[in-house]
Amino acid sequence: MYKVLIVDDEPIVREGLEWIIEWEKYNYQIIDTAENGKEGLEKIRSLKPDLVVTDIRMPEINGIEMIRQARNEDIDCECIILSGHSDFSYAQEAIELGMLSYLLKPIDEDELIRSLSKISDEIKKKKQIEEYQDYSLSSLVKTYIVRGQYNENLEVFLSYDFYQLIGCFFQTSKINQDQMKETMKQLLPKNTFVFSHSNELFALICDETVITVNNLVETLENEINQQQKNSVFILSERTSSVKDLRRLYDEIKELENKQYLFPKLAVLSQQILADEVEKKNSVFLLDKSELRANLLHATITGQTIKMASYLEQLFNYYQKNTWDVNTIKADLSNLCSYCFETIEEELDKPLKESEKNKVVSVIWSNKSLYETFDFLKEVFKDMGRMFYAKNEKKDVVEDIIQITYKQYDEDLTLQYLGKKLNYSHSYLGKKFKAQKQQSYRTFLDEVRIEKAKKLLREKNHLIYEISDKVGYANSDYFYKKFKKIVGMSPKSYQKQYIDVREGDDI
Repeated sequence: MYKVLIVDDEPIVREGLEWIIEWEKYNYQIIDTAENGKEGLEKIRSLKPDLVVTDIRMPEINGIEMIRQARNEDIDCECIILSGHSDFSYAQEAIELGMLSYLLKPIDEDELIRSLSKISDEIKKKKQIEEYQDYSLSSLVKTYIVRGQYNENLEVFLSYDFYQLIGCFFQTSKINQDQMKETMKQLLPKNTFVFSHSNELFALICDETVITVNNLVETLENEINQQQKNSVFILSERTSSVKDLRRLYDEIKELENKQYLFPKLAVLSQQILADEVEKKNSVFLLDKSELRANLLHATITGQTIKMASYLEQLFNYYQKNTWDVNTIKADLSNLCSYCFETIEEELDKPLKESEKNKVVSVIWSNKSLYETFDFLKEVFKDMGRMFYAKNEKKDVVEDIIQITYKQYDEDLTLQYLGKKLNYSHSYLGKKFKAQKQQSYRTFLDEVRIEKAKKLLREKNHLIYEISDKVGYANSDYFYKKFKKIVGMSPKSYQKQYIDVREGDDI
C-alpha cells in the first residue's frame, strides 16, 4: 500500500479526511497526520510518504512552501493540495511544483477518488522506473565489487564523496534472502545499493558519517538477528574513490576469514578486530615444541586441567597473531598427527585410522576456532582415558620396584613416582604397603643398604663415597640407617668382611 500523510491545521478536516473514504480499498494507508507545515515537513523527512494531502493556508509554513522545501531536499512524493479558496495563483504554484491534484474544500468524495486513482498510476510508474534504475545501477555496482568488472558509467552514476561496504553473512543456507534484502533496504538510507551474492548480502552506503554507519549496522544487526539467528555483519573502511570499491569487498572477505578466530562477534571491522587483539597479552611468545611436549605429558598423565590450559594457550596465540584460517587448521592437524604417533608408541598399539581421519576432518570442517578447541579437548581427554585404562591393567607395585632398582641413587620419593606413573602419591604409598607389608621408604632404604654392602665388600671405596653412590647425600644419615638395618656400622661391616676373606686366603 502507498503511504499517506495528512497535513491540515483544522482537526475536523484531518479527522474527516481519514473517514471520508476507505483508503485501503484504493491501495492507500494513512500513516500519520500533522497540524501545521513545520510539523508536516519534519514528518515528510522521517516517514518518506508516497502521498501528502495538505492544506495551503497553515501556521509556520504554508502547504506549498512545505512541499517546495521537501523537493529541494530531494524528497520525492506526490501531493494533493487542499484549499478553501479558488485562487488561481495557488493553483499555478502547485502546477509548477508538479502537483497532480488541486482540490477545493469541502472535499468531494468522488473527486478525491479520481485524484487518488490518477496519482496511484503515477506512483506505480515512478516506482517501476526507480526499481529498474536501482536494479541497473545495483547490477553495475555488484559486477564491479564482486567480479572486478569495471564499467566507466559507474563514475557517472556514483557521484558521492564517501563509500563504505557492509557484508551480511549467515551461518545457515536456509534463509529468506529476499526478505532479508527488503529489511536492509527499509532500514538503510536512500543512497544505499543492496545486492546479494551467493548466500551473502551486501550494502554499499554512500555519503554517511562513520558514526551514522556504525549506528546503522547496530540497528541492522538487532533487526536481522530477530529474523535469522547468528548472522554476522562485517564493515569495511571508507573510501572516496569509486575504483576502490573492489578493494572494500576484498577487505570484507579477508575479515570474514578472521571471524573463524572471533566467532562470538556479531559485528566485525578492522577496528573491532584490533581492539580484540589488544585485549590479549601485548607480547605473546610461545615455544610450540615445549607446549607440544607439555600437552602430551598432561594427556598421558591424565592431567585434564593442565591439558585444557595448554590448548587455551595455543588458542590465544592464534587469536593474538591473527593467523590465517587454513594455516591454523594445518598447524592443528600436524599437532594431532604428531600426538597420535607418540601416543601409539607409548601405548604400543595403533590407533584406528578412521578415528584419526575423523579428527583431522572435523578440524578442517569447523567454521569456528571455539568449536575446534572444544572438540580437541574431548579428543585429548579420550586419549588420556586410554592411558588410564592401560595403567590400571599393570601391576604398579612391580613398576615401583623396577624403578627403585634402576634409580636407587637418585632422589626417589612417592611424589616423584606418582608423577611418573600417573597416580597420586598417597595411593601408591597405600598400595605398596598393602602388597609388600612395609612402607616404600623402608624398602628403598633396604635396596640402598644392599647396594652399599656390595660396595663395602669391594674395599676400594671410602664410606662417604659409598653414601653418595647409593643415594644418601648425608653420610651421617647413611651411617645411622646402615647400623639400624645391618646391626653394625659400615666400617665394622667392611672390616669383618675383609678379616673373613683374608682368613680364607691363609
